[in-house]
Amino acid sequence: MSKILFKLCTIMLFAIPAFSQQKKPSVQLEIDRLYLKYKNVSSTTIYFPGGSETCTLDKVLNTSGKPKEITMSGMSFDVKSVSKLISYYINQKAAKGFKEDGKFSYSGAWDSDIVESRLDRSENKCDFTFLKGNEYAVVHCEKIDPNKMLLLFDDASSGISKSKPYYRFTITIGDMRRIAGDNTKSFDF
Repeated sequence: MSKILFKLCTIMLFAIPAFSQQKKPSVQLEIDRLYLKYKNVSSTTIYFPGGSETCTLDKVLNTSGKPKEITMSGMSFDVKSVSKLISYYINQKAAKGFKEDGKFSYSGAWDSDIVESRLDRSENKCDFTFLKGNEYAVVHCEKIDPNKMLLLFDDASSGISKSKPYYRFTITIGDMRRIAGDNTKSFDF
């Protein structure tokens, strides 16, 4: 009886861990998710709370044919709309575990007023970098100087043609591990 009990315990000792090991579901990288979504798209309209913006998409593949970087860019005359887009994007990335990298770090939810106030400063731009492991998200937005722009509109009330400021934005997401492709060799010095 004790031999049977011993064999039963031994079998259970080795069998239970083998059956209990389950594969963890693989986590899809943000760049892969976005590449699948926008693979055959060169421009799109992004909808967010408080507005929408039309953007162009640029997808860069590494030598192995995997996406290493995707950039969404656009321009708008509406600073409030651009500020809402940028703050919405930042909050979305923060919810997915991206952390801000840089001198300025803000721990709360991003409000569009924060972005708008940065665009109205003397430098007329805002730059943010966010990291999550080897993934990165870079946000750049700038107010184009009205004196240097090419777009004009007519002010019917004064009869004078004036420059109207606009805002250019780029949002890039990428993976540092994919920059060189699969055929890279470790650096040994």
